[in-house]
Amino acid sequence: MTKPQTQGLRCRLNRDIRNFSIRLLSPSEIVLFVRLLLALPLLLHPAMALGQDDQSFNRQLEERYGGHESFTAAFSALQDAVLVEDREAVAALVNYPLRVTINGDRDTIGNPDEFVDRYDALITPDIAQLILGQDYDELTLDGNIVMFDGGDVWMRSYCTDSSCEVVYWLIRGLDPDGA
Repeated sequence: MTKPQTQGLRCRLNRDIRNFSIRLLSPSEIVLFVRLLLALPLLLHPAMALGQDDQSFNRQLEERYGGHESFTAAFSALQDAVLVEDREAVAALVNYPLRVTINGDRDTIGNPDEFVDRYDALITPDIAQLILGQDYDELTLDGNIVMFDGGDVWMRSYCTDSSCEVVYWLIRGLDPDGA
């Protein structure tokens, strides 16, 4: 007499469950997971993902630069890097030299290594909260500068050549004392 097929399946399933393991996600995997969750509405229905103000801000970027994708990518990358405290990634999103005021003293951050070394003085808890809590629809476009709420963080557009067909965005202003 042969064994019922379900018994073999049950044994295989039990064996697989015993070999099941859980591992913690790395910071980059967490960022990817969060991005996918946030992108889900856009994938399902693009009109649901952007509020009216988001569409208006994107329209402003499109009128000025011919698209909003480069800013949206830089904005997301900045928020993601601050979220996981990836100092090098934040430093890579800065245009140098960066002039700042720290504890009332004007100072210049000359390069990414110096930014990383002074990260805690630059990305204070208040600045981090400002970046992480910034709603896309509350950004202000003023010429080639996008100001975060309160004006303590500024991102500026830069062109790769005189035609300005390719635009990228970097932090140009940071005021740890103001936040």
